[in-house]
Amino acid sequence: MSQLAPRSRRGSGEETRAGLLAAARRIGSKSPFSRITVEQLTDAAGTSRATFYLYFKNKDEIYLELARETCDLLYEAAGHTSRGHEPREAIELATRGYVDVFMANADVMRLLYPVARADDRFGSLLSTVRSRFHERIERGLERGIADGVFRPLDAPLVARALGGMVENFCVRQIFHQEPLDDEECVRVLSDLWYHAVAR
Repeated sequence: MSQLAPRSRRGSGEETRAGLLAAARRIGSKSPFSRITVEQLTDAAGTSRATFYLYFKNKDEIYLELARETCDLLYEAAGHTSRGHEPREAIELATRGYVDVFMANADVMRLLYPVARADDRFGSLLSTVRSRFHERIERGLERGIADGVFRPLDAPLVARALGGMVENFCVRQIFHQEPLDDEECVRVLSDLWYHAVAR
């Protein structure tokens, strides 16, 4: 935390901030973004409007923060692979991490995607997150090609295609709530990914 952060944001202030974010998550899972108000958020968090404005400028800022935190978790979870794993196993570990976090945070993701279509700030966040994923996938593909594990391919294009496959699958799941087994989904997605690139 910055040394210039106000005293009220330290110590128990972080608990208040966390409480506001938790309230935003609860309210966002039940109400369309356009209908959510700061008053609803403060009532749900058991705090005042004045306290809210110590931490966030407005409703948009608290939801941007919630979306950023969730996207950071998603990126971290999908990156927990070791180069010591066999390629198929590494792909499955990354896919499982991504799917697990995406589904565990379905409430935030259900809010993020529609708002991103209408609001450039949320759209920019989603675009940045996608780019980070695609760049990391591309680096992994290039390593695999150099090691002779993956066949020669257009790494940037394949990275976007495979990253999009997993993302779109998860988005479809949270919006259509199809009754599918997550473990089977991870296996199938990983098989498709592996066989698309393996020699």
